[in-house]
This record gives sequence, C-alpha cells and structure tokens, in this order.
Amino acid sequence: MTQNEITQDLISYLKFPHKILSQDFTHEQITEFYRQEFARGQKEGFTPVLIKVDDILSDYLLSIVEENYQPEQALQNLLDGKEFLSQRWQEATDGEWNEDDTSYQEMLDCMGAEAGQDVFLTLHLHTPNHMEPTLLFEISTVNPWEIPAYVPFGGWNECPSPEEMTAVCKYWYEQYQAVPAVISHDTLEMILPEPIPEDKADEFVKEYYAFCQDTIDQGVPMPLLKETVKYSTVWQFWWD
Repeated sequence: MTQNEITQDLISYLKFPHKILSQDFTHEQITEFYRQEFARGQKEGFTPVLIKVDDILSDYLLSIVEENYQPEQALQNLLDGKEFLSQRWQEATDGEWNEDDTSYQEMLDCMGAEAGQDVFLTLHLHTPNHMEPTLLFEISTVNPWEIPAYVPFGGWNECPSPEEMTAVCKYWYEQYQAVPAVISHDTLEMILPEPIPEDKADEFVKEYYAFCQDTIDQGVPMPLLKETVKYSTVWQFWWD
C-alpha cells in the first residue's frame, strides 16, 4: 500500500475531523502546536491526538473494525489503573528491584537538569528516510485519558490491551494531568503541563516499568529514567 492509501485507511477508520501536518515542523514546533490544539479542544469539546501514518497500525485498526470493536466497550467497567500497575510490578519483579544507583551516576551528574524530555520524538521530522505523514485527529471527548479507547492498539507481547491502557491513562491523568498525545503502532507518548513532583519519582518509575518493561529492559536504565522524569514534560513508552 502507498502512504496515501494508508493515510486514507486511518482517516476512514477514525472518522474524526483531522489535519495532515506538514513535515516542515520541527519537534519543538509540533509539540507546541499540539499544546495549542489541546487548549482549543478543551474549550470546543475535543481532545487532539497525533497519529504517525503507519501500515502496521493501519492493519491493526482494520482488523479491529472487522471484530466490531466499539470504544464504548473499552470505557465500560474499567480496571483500577493503580491496582493494575501494582499487579504488573509484582509479576515482573516479585516485588523486588535491585537498582544499581552507581553505574550511571557520572552520566547523571553530567546531564543534570538537561536530562528531561520536553518534545515528541516518535514523529520523524526533517528526516529523508522517514517520510510518514503525521495526522492530528480531533477525538470527540474532553476526557484525554479516553484516547487509547478511540485509537486502540496493544494486547500483544507485554504491551497492555487498549482497555488496560485506558485505565492506566485515567489514573495518570488524575495523578499528574498526563495526556496520551502521540500514537504509532508500538509507541505512546504522553504530555504533562509540568514534570511530576520529585518525591513521586521513585513510585512513578516502578509504575513506568510495570506499564512498559521493554523501554527499560532494552535500553533506558532505571536510574537514568528516574532522573529524567524529574525534568520531563513528555513521557515515551515503546514496546518491542
């Protein structure tokens, strides 16, 4: 399928007002544009979400259509997000975490306050080898945590199901005002108005690991993650 065909499939599936964004955006500009659209949506009754045009995501959504998936089903009888993460943490670690605080101390000392993430990184901008368009959909809900129910993905390997993602997003929205903002077939990025309180970092990184083990097991050390979330207004989750 061509990129245009994939784009049209996503538009046909979601059926919400949308914009096709220019590849001329920088990471900073598209993040700021999203914040502006989010503020507008809160006044006008929608929540924006950025979708990376992706044939794997398109195929996944079309298979869900064939199964008569309805967002309302994912929003009914939601799990308790905090309890879900606690259970996943216990299953993944047996309740224990042997964290090596010294291995990355020199790196952390050098990075300091610059360690935070403040822009979306999933969307490939200004890169000739990654020309996937980006779509912004106006999802007809003012509850941002409902986005994973309307743009569902997951349920494979260690990736939570759409219903589980929705429950976790509800919990984190209530705790930190974190909003699911960017979706590809294997990545979710959330945006916050400000970094989480420093005294919540230990608790959050355990919840992060429970939600998305792959990011840590395959790349980002726990001490580094703990440092970066103290300064970050964007969280990125990736599942292999």
